[in-house]
Amino acid sequence: MSAKIREDVRGMSGVERAAALLMALGEAQTARIFGLMTDEEIKELSSAMATLGTVSSRSEEHTSELQSP
Repeated sequence: MSAKIREDVRGMSGVERAAALLMALGEAQTARIFGLMTDEEIKELSSAMATLGTVSSRSEEHTSELQSP
């Protein structure tokens, strides 16, 4: 089974971008953020995180740039 690697964040939905960002932040930070969210939001993001596969570090950097105001 080969790992899927997402390279291009421009083709990602907002939920997928948020999921990639949370994956990049790590478990402790993600847990803190999840503590501020509703159950439905957590389910949506968790589902996106599970289906994203591997996200390249280049995509993670670009995702964080896109999230900035």
